[in-house]
Amino acid sequence: MSLYELEGAELEVDLESTEFEGVWIDYGNFIRIVEPDQYGGLPLDDFGGWFEIRVEGVFLKLPDKRVLACLTTLERNDILRHPTGRPYEPVLAFPVTLREVKVFLDWATSVGYDVPINEDALREVIELQKTRLTQGTSGSSTVTNQSDASLAEYYRQQQRGFATNNQEYNGARASEHQRWCDAAEDIQRERQRAVSGRDLARLVKERLNLPDAVSTIRARISKSKLVRK
Repeated sequence: MSLYELEGAELEVDLESTEFEGVWIDYGNFIRIVEPDQYGGLPLDDFGGWFEIRVEGVFLKLPDKRVLACLTTLERNDILRHPTGRPYEPVLAFPVTLREVKVFLDWATSVGYDVPINEDALREVIELQKTRLTQGTSGSSTVTNQSDASLAEYYRQQQRGFATNNQEYNGARASEHQRWCDAAEDIQRERQRAVSGRDLARLVKERLNLPDAVSTIRARISKSKLVRK
């Protein structure tokens, strides 16, 4: 199940609990708790539709500057929303504490951003981290090293699977974006006057019944040179 959806939901795991002191989430742990997309892959480049996940942290998913220049001030402000006001810096820099994860989730929910995280996977990551902390405290370095090695191998296997899944995912998204552009072309052909900017994106959204934001659709179809500035 997802911890947060667009309309917001309550966390069942208390990330501010004192029992989680010393638990850190790095890149490897974070991608373990990401909810797979509809194609079964990990949406590292399209996390929740608004973010991308890199080794350094979670970043806003931003179009290039040329596309940004085509958007209205309102659309740019919507895309560039950032908790610190610095949109090119991570909104969540790895490694992070669970409290920092909660702050990120609260902010994302407050501005209407979807953060598809799997709660069961989060619980597993927390339990694994707590176990490692307990083993480290007991001085059992051999067990800890074995745990580290096992975890590293798990990540390697997971990353190999992610690479394959993301290739399939990116191909599927490319096909979907082409569908948007094809619909935009059809709309332009059907009209005596070319539709421009936000109106064209809105018409594409309505025609295809898309869940994506109008600004996201506009940024994508702008690349096809269909939009009249």
